[in-house]
Amino acid sequence: MSDKKPEQEFIDEKEDDREEREEFDKKKGEGLALELDDSLQDEESNFSPASPVYELNSWREEPDTPIYTPDESLSDDFEPASEAVESDDEPEDPSAEIIQLEDLDNTTISQHRKAYVNYINDNFYESLKDLKKTSSLNIYQLLVKKYLSLNTPYRGLLVYHGLGTGKTATAISLAEGLNGQMRINTLLPASLEGNFIGEIMGDPIKGKMGWGEEINIKNNWKFVGLSDIDDEFKEKYKLDGKVLRSIQNLSVKECDNNSDKKKVKSIRGLYIPDKDGQLYEELDDIHKIFLKQEIFYLIKTKYNFIHYNPFPKVKTTSIEGFKEDDEEDEDLYLLDEKDKKRLLTNNAMIVKDLEKRLKFNKKNFNVESPFYGECVIIDEVHNFVREILNPSSKPSKVFYEWIVNAENVKLVFLSGTPIINKPAEIAVLYNMLKGLIKIYSFTIISDIDTEIVTKKLNDIFYENKLSNIELFYVERNKGKLVISFIQERTNYESFKNPDDKDGIVYTIQSKREGIKSFDEFINEIYKGLHELFKDENITPSKDFYDNLSQSGKNNLLKGKPVIYDKKLNITFNRRQKLFDILEDDIMIDMTDNENFMRYFFEGRVEIPEKKRILMKRMLMGLTSYYPIDRSSIVDMPIVKDPEYISDDFKNHMIVKNMNVVPCMMSQTQFEKYMEMYSKEKAIDAFARMNNYDENSPFHYHMRTRQTCNIVYIDDDFRTTKKTDDNSEEIENLKARSFQKILDDNSLRIDKDLKILSPKMFQIMNNINRFTKESESGKIPTGKILFYSDFRSDGGSEAFELVLKSNGYEKFNHKDPQKEKGKRYTFITGSEGPEERSINKEYFNDEKNKYGEYIQIMIISSAGAEGISLTCVRQVHILEPFWNYVRIDQVLGRAIRMKSHEQLTKQERNVEQYLYICTLPKGTNLESTYKSLKADPYQTWTIPNFEDSEIKTQCSKRENKDFKDILDNIIRVNVDTNGESADNHLFEIMERKYKVSLEINSIIKESSLDCIQHTRDDPELNDKCIRFSDKLSGEIAYFPGISAKVLENIDIVQLKAKYLYHIKPNVYVISASNDQGNNLFIYYEYASNETESGAEGTTKEEVDIRYIREKGRRLCDVYIDSMMILNYVQKEHPYNKRLGKEFSVYQEIYTIKDNIIDEYIGLDKFPSLDKLLIKDSLQGYKLKYNVNDTFYYMGIDSILPEVCIQRIYPYQIYIDENYKTDNIKPRVIFNGNLYIKD
Repeated sequence: MSDKKPEQEFIDEKEDDREEREEFDKKKGEGLALELDDSLQDEESNFSPASPVYELNSWREEPDTPIYTPDESLSDDFEPASEAVESDDEPEDPSAEIIQLEDLDNTTISQHRKAYVNYINDNFYESLKDLKKTSSLNIYQLLVKKYLSLNTPYRGLLVYHGLGTGKTATAISLAEGLNGQMRINTLLPASLEGNFIGEIMGDPIKGKMGWGEEINIKNNWKFVGLSDIDDEFKEKYKLDGKVLRSIQNLSVKECDNNSDKKKVKSIRGLYIPDKDGQLYEELDDIHKIFLKQEIFYLIKTKYNFIHYNPFPKVKTTSIEGFKEDDEEDEDLYLLDEKDKKRLLTNNAMIVKDLEKRLKFNKKNFNVESPFYGECVIIDEVHNFVREILNPSSKPSKVFYEWIVNAENVKLVFLSGTPIINKPAEIAVLYNMLKGLIKIYSFTIISDIDTEIVTKKLNDIFYENKLSNIELFYVERNKGKLVISFIQERTNYESFKNPDDKDGIVYTIQSKREGIKSFDEFINEIYKGLHELFKDENITPSKDFYDNLSQSGKNNLLKGKPVIYDKKLNITFNRRQKLFDILEDDIMIDMTDNENFMRYFFEGRVEIPEKKRILMKRMLMGLTSYYPIDRSSIVDMPIVKDPEYISDDFKNHMIVKNMNVVPCMMSQTQFEKYMEMYSKEKAIDAFARMNNYDENSPFHYHMRTRQTCNIVYIDDDFRTTKKTDDNSEEIENLKARSFQKILDDNSLRIDKDLKILSPKMFQIMNNINRFTKESESGKIPTGKILFYSDFRSDGGSEAFELVLKSNGYEKFNHKDPQKEKGKRYTFITGSEGPEERSINKEYFNDEKNKYGEYIQIMIISSAGAEGISLTCVRQVHILEPFWNYVRIDQVLGRAIRMKSHEQLTKQERNVEQYLYICTLPKGTNLESTYKSLKADPYQTWTIPNFEDSEIKTQCSKRENKDFKDILDNIIRVNVDTNGESADNHLFEIMERKYKVSLEINSIIKESSLDCIQHTRDDPELNDKCIRFSDKLSGEIAYFPGISAKVLENIDIVQLKAKYLYHIKPNVYVISASNDQGNNLFIYYEYASNETESGAEGTTKEEVDIRYIREKGRRLCDVYIDSMMILNYVQKEHPYNKRLGKEFSVYQEIYTIKDNIIDEYIGLDKFPSLDKLLIKDSLQGYKLKYNVNDTFYYMGIDSILPEVCIQRIYPYQIYIDENYKTDNIKPRVIFNGNLYIKD
């Protein structure tokens, strides 16, 4: 433990940042002095507004530029300063010293190299442990801050951290470290700005820590007159008299009386952070108000908030082909007029600033982005990506291209759910993180093998010299070699230590004066190629390149596509994004969802093995993953196991923790459904004729979906087409219909509710379990959350009608009821901000923990994000949605950190329900009749037939009407394969859920910290990307390559020291652990490419790297200790008995002597059924989920559920030679851990 005081630790951390910034300033200054030509600089300034200057070597034209060939003229529209061309014959400096790796500071490794994985785990992560000793940040937060610091080449990260991990604090800590050298841009929905500011400034009254360094309300603050404020601080935050008046005006609005308002107006200065100043708590109330408003201003100035919900309306001059959208964003409807006006004014100012910076960057760096040299934080990035893929959201496309095009940036994307709807969303997300990739390809006439060329060029370019080349890739195309190169980033160079037997290529910060030029990069390539090939065999040749006009070289820099080898038709200067994949000489854009699904999924819900590996390699180094904060597990409510397990849905993954309740249509409901179904079927036919795609704005079965929820006897208000002329008349019709329903009590649970809405009938029955009888009637005993995607008469409004019919009243936010009773309230887009706030406050009040005053909260999609509810015992979701993320968001409103702490431990649980309206079953008369007869609520009027007489009776004239009903059921079942609109949407949701799980698992497995942060999940941890030390010299991926050619990169084929095959698909490989034990691992590995031969053999040799990537780890066999640790399924039957704080991690078996004699002694291994036998089971290895420690539980501890379980610390158990006699046991009782006296 460090003996430093916390204040000193804080200063030390800032000192590190200061040194980084000084080095950064030096490099920036050098680049400005050496690279900028006077003719290119802005007459008014020589720096981008708030942006550092780096380089001038990356020119880019618009994306639709035509392809040029050598014999076409190249334009002279741009002439940068001429650059000296290096000569190949220039002698090397004889005094140059031999480069030693230990002399180089800030050594990293490119994320596309196989050595990167070991570097992160063995070097980078270990260095974080030392930093953690003097930091208040968690190690996974330090990782992001260090990884994206100014002295690393890494561009950006998706921060995929779980609930309770502090994603916002992670982003803030990085921004604070970069502040002063990079302008900070924060993109987020308008509704989340207040929360983000709160995370920066903190709240000492509530004891909430702020993550800002300079602007933190817990700091000491000194009041200073405006003229006496330090110039640097004044310039940094743009402080002047206007700012003071603005802060005064904002403060006045927070004052309750005129006297306080006058005092605020008399303030003639500002507060600045000062160690000798006052704490916030020491100020009087007036100055507390003023300081808070000042901090709000300073934070907004520093973090430059840009709301993407709604987006600022960017002008047409920004990106070619973009047209301004004059339609008002839907999100504005959620704001009151005052907030809407403020937001639109603010957005107009943002647009003006963005256009100014864009203009400067285009002129000075030819970078098509206002974010050059800046930091961009995107909160809830999944919503940002969804907007980009929305065809109607034109501004989002502009921001997407800006972020992709930005150079010398640091990007932080925050999300707990990277995929929402379309799999191609990750292509958009990671394209932004990776940025525009510039590749230069040379074709060469040569017969030398590609592997030999790769090895020789590695030595030529990197061995004991500093190289401008980040990566190169050698392949053969139609008999020629094609060698592609990527230039190192600004101020970075690559280097290989000749004494390093593994051939690792490192990336280091350059110590050379000045910035590397494009000519220097190209000449280094030629110099290396000439050591292997003649110049005349290289296209383009060095001679050809040297004779290009300056304008020709400029066109290469700008990115105008040029083809020199016409026979191969290969673009010399390719510009591409990460998810552009070259397949059969065609570049495929994977941001198109159809392309993505066709290429990666091939019509399935799982990605084939080779393409799975490709995607993992593509995503290397672009994600930080950390699951839910383990210490917070005890603060989360338990999700109760489902009670409804329908045969129709039992195999669906969604039903794992949810009651999916099938609700068969009543006769009345089915008749209304058939009317809507017939109309929509005709509309669908018209849509298909007109080739509408999935994004076309037509209904998708809107009325049949609403009919699945509820029907009305008098439904003219529903079926009449609404126009401007008759809208008032329809509303009157609806009001009269609703009043008649209330007067007739037709929606009472004991009357016709089961006929008009079988779903809501089920919901009311379930809600009634959380009421109890009292003298004044039923009173609530638990709170309820209700969600529908429909706000009006097909959803929430209809449910309100049901509640009123069953004795509930609406909560009055203007005059809240004082007495207890059955009430409901809303948080949707229809209430004003004040009403929503009051509704939430009263619902969450501790006095209402059982719903005594408000039992039911009704929310819509607008309420599904950003609110936290307390003590909810049931969640009812009225209908399925297009994707499971929406459902998960709703569930997340009720299942929060410490959301149930007001309740007793036994009450801290939540029941989850999703309701599916189903058609009556049947495809013939007999089966359909039996289905109706089996209706438990008897909502169908059916004659009483014997089973053997159904056909006969249906043929009689008096039963014609009933037969028509049966025929209609059969017809719609045949047409739809038995799927109602609800069923169909549920199946879509299930498929999307499986697809999203597949992609999310790849994101986790490819994360840079996967190995470190998933140790408690052995199945996931085993699939984290790993490479043998023998492969350290290889690259893992080169941009653009397809799965077909990925294996060309894997030059060294690995063969296991020991590999034994057990038919049909189990492999045993030798390994060793940290303790050096003699370990053998059983893997289940199904490969279509490896056929089984005799036991213990394979027809083809198996590359063991793929066994780990593709296989499932089954068990570990320890020969030394004669033990087997068998990995168990996550849902082990003992987990419920142990409580949520413990789970069974592995089963422990002993190895019988006959196994040694008959198998292992003969260099063979038995099948698992011979190893894992009941008599050999010795106990269990338990995981304590709170802090990831392990315990041993013997089989003698498995007592009846009313008793206790004795457990022992696992490491002590090992140290005691696997005996418990001398260990003091711990005890689990009712899920709690105790130490026995």
